[in-house]
Amino acid sequence: MKAEALARVVAPGIVFGYEYENGRSPPQPGAELDAPAVIVREEAHIVYFSGQVGRIYWRTGMPDLETLIVNSVLWSGVPSPLEVRGPGLIQVEAYERSGQIIVHLLNLT
Repeated sequence: MKAEALARVVAPGIVFGYEYENGRSPPQPGAELDAPAVIVREEAHIVYFSGQVGRIYWRTGMPDLETLIVNSVLWSGVPSPLEVRGPGLIQVEAYERSGQIIVHLLNLT
């Protein structure tokens, strides 16, 4: 099985301070380094991020990072047995016990 680097780490173009560390604004991009940032192994459906993509998303809320994380999970995981669509924010937990499926819905809106 061969792993493929889909993206490389980019160094910051300027010295940056607390604004980036507090998650307010990313530094300007500089030179591309020889270090992989995203590695994929297609045969086993594995995605590896060398950085802290989830942490950066949590701090900044950047929609592109959310899309990257969601698409990586959907591509690498098994199909979900349950899908919920609707307005607002709903947390869904599904369990199987004694041959029955239990679905717990929590309305967070």
